[in-house]
Amino acid sequence: MTKLKYDENGLLAEYYAKTDIDGDVITHKDDRMTYLLNKNTGSISVVIKWKYEWYKDNTVTDDWTVLEKAIFMRSVYLSVQQAWNGKITYSVSGESEFAKKFQGEALPFDVRIIPVSQNEDWLVIATKVLPGADLRTYVDFKNSTVHVDSADLEKVAKCFNCNNTVQINIPHEAGHVLGYLDDDYDSSSPYVGDVSGLMNMGMELRERYLKNSTITLNVIMPDTNFTLLSVTK
Repeated sequence: MTKLKYDENGLLAEYYAKTDIDGDVITHKDDRMTYLLNKNTGSISVVIKWKYEWYKDNTVTDDWTVLEKAIFMRSVYLSVQQAWNGKITYSVSGESEFAKKFQGEALPFDVRIIPVSQNEDWLVIATKVLPGADLRTYVDFKNSTVHVDSADLEKVAKCFNCNNTVQINIPHEAGHVLGYLDDDYDSSSPYVGDVSGLMNMGMELRERYLKNSTITLNVIMPDTNFTLLSVTK
């Protein structure tokens, strides 16, 4: 692994210092996730490591079994993949080798939630509940902690008289983990009427959800400017 070359006295030096080059992959790690840029394909991946702690609600008799844990962790990965991946592209410009190579191309962006036993980005409090139970699911961004439960992979109608809009909680919480901290269903939100949006009560992506990711991409390496190109609902 080699370090990125940059002006150590520059305004963005503290961010460039987080970037390494490992063969064909450019890595940029902060406290909550790691961005990977593939030098061969131009693809952009955000890898987020979750360490699970397993609990049960007082309405549940049995603890999580090994199989239930494995199924839940895999289902989390797949639900985020289905909601977020294959729908977002970026463009790149600038004078860096990476920017010149992929200028004019649509670079795919994906999100991966990876379970780990150590060196986690996030601690996940996973509570086993009865099917259909409604515990509070939320992200404590400041402390890098996610609170979820076993019912959070179910499709739930959260908005009545909204053309059968449903939501799966886990991909919504992934949006908070990526840095979109607002809940658009709050009455004070300017997007409260956008009920189909993932960060409201639905499952559709919006460009505004990628604001934090776009900021991060633009401090990974010098002379490399990323612009959000497209978001498919």
